[in-house]
Amino acid sequence: MKELSAREKEVLDLTETGYTQNQIAIKLSITRNAVKSYLKRACYKKVGGKTIAKNNK
Repeated sequence: MKELSAREKEVLDLTETGYTQNQIAIKLSITRNAVKSYLKRACYKKVGGKTIAKNNK
């Protein structure tokens, strides 16, 4: 299993805390697409899955 980057961990932690992708983007001053990308990479690295739970509010 590959190690998560600091940003991937940060985005994943915020998601697990209940933040939406839009809220994470605003909080971290990144785009929503960047949030999606970090979540996707973290998912592949952490669990080897191809999908993640959607939190698109």
